Amino acid sequence: MTRSELESIFSAGLKVFPIYEDGGYELGYFDYSQGSHDAREAIDAATNLGIPSQTTIFFAADFDALDVDITNNVLPYFMGIKDQFDDYAQIGINYKIGVYGTRNLCSRVCEEGYAEKSFVADMSTGWSGNLGFTMPTNWAYDQFNTITVGNSSLGFVEVDMDGFSGRDLGFDHVTANIPSDEDVVIARQNEFNKIRDNLPILQNLPTSNIAIGKTIYITGPGGPLEISVEIEDQFTIKGDGYDSITIKNGEPSYSISDALGILEYTTPPEQIESFQTTLNNLVTSISYGNLKLKATYAANSFTVSLVVQKVFSVNGERTAQLQITINYKFNYDDPNYPTDDTGTEPDTVPDTSSAAEKVGKIAVGLCFIAGLVTLIVVSGGTVAPVAATAIVAFVGVAGNITSSGND
Repeated sequence: MTRSELESIFSAGLKVFPIYEDGGYELGYFDYSQGSHDAREAIDAATNLGIPSQTTIFFAADFDALDVDITNNVLPYFMGIKDQFDDYAQIGINYKIGVYGTRNLCSRVCEEGYAEKSFVADMSTGWSGNLGFTMPTNWAYDQFNTITVGNSSLGFVEVDMDGFSGRDLGFDHVTANIPSDEDVVIARQNEFNKIRDNLPILQNLPTSNIAIGKTIYITGPGGPLEISVEIEDQFTIKGDGYDSITIKNGEPSYSISDALGILEYTTPPEQIESFQTTLNNLVTSISYGNLKLKATYAANSFTVSLVVQKVFSVNGERTAQLQITINYKFNYDDPNYPTDDTGTEPDTVPDTSSAAEKVGKIAVGLCFIAGLVTLIVVSGGTVAPVAATAIVAFVGVAGNITSSGND
């Protein structure tokens, strides 16, 4: 759908109600993470089109969900949607949530408070979720038939016949002056600069014309320590084995000071305080988004990946995303790979995936990165000794963490 297509519809005296559906045809699609993703995609599309604030966006569960399916999959999916809508409201982007599905599914989602209006898939008379269930009390549209219209010259198209309760009026115009794509690019650069100012490893990157979708090498490629940065204009990383801290209104989902408590017996207090200041400033600069971390182990290398994800509004009218991925890769086979102060190569970094609680791993990883940055700065950019020191420090800290079995 484009703005020009919408204008053509409006000029014919018609209104529009938006529905988001991108694969919601089977049970396995639905979970909390997918709901969060779909909410972001829907809101981004709505603001880019200029769909007015307070419009209801319907999300489809277009299959015959049994009651247990609704409990285990569909409700978490809509919880993810609502959490994202609530987050966007904090940055001035306000839309309402609607649900498309069977009578039972619509009623249950709305009873949980995850949606305000229902679009009922009543045409599917054989679906169990419609058999013996009354209409949701908040139904806005009721799909009861499909007809084919057109002719042999112009072609034919199927049209849904829907009942209309008057509870949802759709929209009949788009916002006149939404920020341009250039405005979004400028705003994204400004948001990048806020994060750049709080991550020393990014200090040498430009404050204008950031390269989207390209790999930028801080050191390397190749060598004993390879540091690379990738910047994206959308979130490309969801789960993918990453541990995550969610940030809302500049507040992390877990206390930074509590997370750093695991370093109490291995790190000087002044260093912990420095780490906390760095992380607090980083979280504040993100405001809304995520911090993700993953350690990847291979036969000849060890990589720590930090992902910064930020959602922001542009003049309160459009939403946009920024993702920064920083990869620290230690190449054991490089001829210049350092030795420690005993003259021997550091041990291969062990897999600590089961050696720390989720937040503990993130805290250690972030401190590892912050510590590595400090070492590089102090050493004047001499990479080899830094690599050895950083690896030993990381192993030493990670080895002192107890596990709760969470990944």
